[in-house]
Order: sequence, then C-alpha cells, then structure tokens
Amino acid sequence: MAQAAAEVVMEQAREIKRHGRVAKGGRDPEGVHQMRVATRRLRAALRVFKGRLEVPERVRRGLRRLARRLGAVRDHDVLLTLVREHHLPHLTGPERARLGRIIGDWREERAGAQKRLGKALARRRHAKLLKTLVQWAEATRPEGPADAAADVLAEAVESQAVALARHGGITEAAPSPEDLHGLRIGFKRLRYTLDIHAAACGLGYDVERRLARRMQDVLGEIHDRDLLLDRLAAGKRLYRGPWPDLHPRLAHERQALVRRFLRLRGEWIRRTREPVLEDDPARFVSLQPARVQLRLVGGTKHVASAMVR
Repeated sequence: MAQAAAEVVMEQAREIKRHGRVAKGGRDPEGVHQMRVATRRLRAALRVFKGRLEVPERVRRGLRRLARRLGAVRDHDVLLTLVREHHLPHLTGPERARLGRIIGDWREERAGAQKRLGKALARRRHAKLLKTLVQWAEATRPEGPADAAADVLAEAVESQAVALARHGGITEAAPSPEDLHGLRIGFKRLRYTLDIHAAACGLGYDVERRLARRMQDVLGEIHDRDLLLDRLAAGKRLYRGPWPDLHPRLAHERQALVRRFLRLRGEWIRRTREPVLEDDPARFVSLQPARVQLRLVGGTKHVASAMVR
C-alpha cells in the first residue's frame, strides 16, 4: 500500500511541476487545466490513503491553496469558451453587444486570477511543496502484506459507489440542479479513485471507470449552463434585462444534456446493479492478487465470465 501511494504521489507531483511551467505563463489554458487535474488526482489519492499513510498537514494546505488558484483561472476559461464558441456567434444586436461586454469583464477577471496564480507558482513555497511531496514519496517504503493496496482501494471504490447509488441525482426521477452538482462531485471523486486503482492494481473496474468519466463530463457541462443561467436570472449589472435569444439557447442545451445524463444514468444503474455471476452479488469487479475476476466484453454486452486463480 505504501508503494502504491508513493508511486501515485510521485507521478502527480511530476505532472504538477511539468504543467506548471505552461500554467505560469498563462498563454495556454490547457496547461492550467492539466495542472488542475494533476492536483485533483493527488488530493484524491491523499483522501483514499488517509488514516493509513499520512503526509504533512502543510502539504494538504498547500494543495488546497493551489487548487483554489487553478480553479479561479480554469472556471473563467470554461465560461469564456462556452459563450464565445457556442453562443456569441448566434446573437445579434443589443444582446450580442451586452454579451460582448460580459466577455470583456470575464477576460479582465481571468487576467487577475492568472496573475495571482503566476505569483503563487513563482514563490519558494510552491517549490518547497513539490520538493516535500517528492521527498515523502521517495522515503516511503512498502510495508505489510502485498495485497493491502488492492484491499484498501477496492474498499474505497465500493464505499464511494454505494454513496452514489443512494444519491438524489441517481434516485430521483427529476434531479434538482443541486442534486446534479453534488453527483458531479461524487463521480469526479470516484473516477479519480478508479484511476488510482487502475494504476496500482490493474483494470478491474475499467468499464465503470469509462462510465464515471462520461458521467463527470456531462454533469460538468450541465453545471456550466446552470452557472450562466443563474447569473442571467439574478439580473445584476450587465446581466440585467431580458435575454430573448441566449436564455432559450442555454435552456435548450441544458435539456439535451440532461437527456444524455439520464441515458448514462440508466447505463450506470444497469452496470452496477447486475450480478457478475449468478452466485456473486458483487456490483463491481474486484481485482485481487489471489483471486481475479475476469470479464470479456464486446461493445456493451458481456461475452463470458470466469473465475481464475
């Protein structure tokens, strides 16, 4: 387990450092995005191994600060891309002009957030954070039984999957925006845990991992529209007044995304509730060193199942 945690921490610390060079410059939004993903994966790993393997508390605080800085920039990038590519070209007259002024405000806010991020990445505290992570990973040595990591990770996956199965976004026929937002966070955490499991133990949950990513993506797109619709509804500053074209376009897009989510939700429910074998009630395929569950899959249909030692 210590070895698995050390490998995950080392890999993501290197990813943070690599993408940090691009993110600090601010010219390529993809650098900020990839650095944010690496930070999220690292924080997910620390949550999974919490209570069994600990890193210094100052490291956790540093990662939280870094995540906030990256999020402030990335959130603006997402909204700017949404309105510039999907909506601004289709608007005319005063509505287009108002949206253009809003985009100008967002660009200024994004520039401020990027400036703060660049300063944070240039500080010695950031370099020390990465150095501490690498030193901790290098100093960690494998302990305990060889299959401990597989057990811990399978337990974490199952616990998060059970929580999702009980979530309002899964159980309600018409989930509220709050339910969908909470479900997005739940699937994001499950996906990162599944990624950690795949890196340490193999592809025991490969189908679930792909489904979780698709769910996270569609829920993220719904959330982006909800944020913009809320701003329009609040009617403050440049958002004040009617939006006869933009509002219906956003609402229509959201409806289509919700339909896609409902289809994926049905696929998720079927996948996670069906038994693997007639005498095996498990909802997930757990990859264990002593006893491995193999499933041959063609498209979305199961072709064969077998237990091997």
